[in-house]
Amino acid sequence: MALAAIAPRIYEVDSIFDQLPVKATAVIWQGSAIGMTGGYARALVAADLFGGFAEENVTGTAADGGILVTVRRHGYIKLPVTDIAVTDWGAAVYASDDGTFLLDPTSNTLIGKLVRWISTGIGIVAFDTAITTL
Repeated sequence: MALAAIAPRIYEVDSIFDQLPVKATAVIWQGSAIGMTGGYARALVAADLFGGFAEENVTGTAADGGILVTVRRHGYIKLPVTDIAVTDWGAAVYASDDGTFLLDPTSNTLIGKLVRWISTGIGIVAFDTAITTL
């Protein structure tokens, strides 16, 4: 489900921060998966390039790049991933919007790999924008 409010995420060690210019009028919630479109960050939409996870709430100004958003571009994150099971270890994880994570690549954005199963539908995902945007 697409985010409509803050969604704090639980991160593990080894995360790298960066700041990205925000698309005009885009609404980004803390915890949103970030999509890149035309060089600007927004709440991820299926098939965007993956830009990381937002560390803060940001609303874009009237012009592209009028404000920056702080993101984590590399690390390990606890996420709800639709229908994952213990046997899905190592599976590629995709996003269909800024808050929906699944194993289906069809028209979705690659964000990382499942590195630990916690329970049905919850896992630790390794993400790295340097790899997923190649």
